[in-house]
Amino acid sequence: MNRSYDEAIRAYRQALALDPVSVSAYRGLAQAHVFLKQYEDALTVLDRARNFHPQDESLATLVDETMLAQAIEELNRGVDSYFKADTQTAYQRIREAVRIKPDFAFAHYLLGFLYYQDRDLASAEKAIMRSISLNDQLWLAKKLLGDIAFERGQYARAIECYKAGLAVNRKDPSL
Repeated sequence: MNRSYDEAIRAYRQALALDPVSVSAYRGLAQAHVFLKQYEDALTVLDRARNFHPQDESLATLVDETMLAQAIEELNRGVDSYFKADTQTAYQRIREAVRIKPDFAFAHYLLGFLYYQDRDLASAEKAIMRSISLNDQLWLAKKLLGDIAFERGQYARAIECYKAGLAVNRKDPSL
């Protein structure tokens, strides 16, 4: 399967050699790189395309989707590391996901979860608050914020956080 994508990459490069401003060729080339998890190559291609077509929203969307795919890849690696008890690598991978896609609420949530597991409640709260500011529907973050408040003995605040989580997801028995 990768072979066909390598062939597609060659074909798109040939198309761009003939028509160096072809949006569809840039888009196809970038998508082939994303499929092969060559995210930096995809972003380089999209950056060139946006130089020719700065107003093209489809290119901006593809940049965002590529960065999200790259961040998800880092998150997956971070979670794998966490389950292998390699917390240092887990932190590195999840922080990298946050760096790649700073508006990715779930990445901030997972970073907060790691801090919480390591009993760094101040850092956990900061990451969780960032997560909620990006996506106020992320009930897991509200629950974790309640857990942090509970551990600090801030029971009224914990209840508020749990209620906020329930307002988003009434089906979770942990709330």
